[in-house]
Amino acid sequence: MEDFKAKELFAPKPLCYINLPLPPKELLDAVPVDPEDYDPYIVANKGRFCRSKKNADELNQWCKKNISRGLEWDLQIIKKDLGIHVDTGTKLKLFLLIKSGGPKVETRFLQPGLGLEALENQDLSIHPKNQSCEFITHKYVIKTGMWHLLKVDLPHHVVNLEDNQCRISLVANLA
Repeated sequence: MEDFKAKELFAPKPLCYINLPLPPKELLDAVPVDPEDYDPYIVANKGRFCRSKKNADELNQWCKKNISRGLEWDLQIIKKDLGIHVDTGTKLKLFLLIKSGGPKVETRFLQPGLGLEALENQDLSIHPKNQSCEFITHKYVIKTGMWHLLKVDLPHHVVNLEDNQCRISLVANLA
């Protein structure tokens, strides 16, 4: 019998698709695609990212009724490539990608490690000076219209957004 290490057996990947009911098409189609149509209550990463409750009321009600009453649902808007970061105040988020921002947009996860000099040799477009990462461990072109869990307590960033496009997701913090 082979000896398994619990850490390897239970270590989840940073992204996992899950099967949950989808909001009705008319609610998703009503989400504005222009980032100027949002009134953000959180703005981060030099204005490249924001979260908004505006335009999310009906989606919030639907998700509370059909997915979880205990979660607060917002719209997350990414306007430009998002630099390497680790989310604060949460470890895991539930997402439904509504608008991808382009067919080649990637969410990349990096292993914490050696420091900024290691980033210089990697295929990374943006990195803040305060983040220490060693290398890319996972790359995902996330599918629209599918629920997924994302481990946001790991260093990650979003790259390859097309000009004049934004990435819009329905999101709830889980842990």
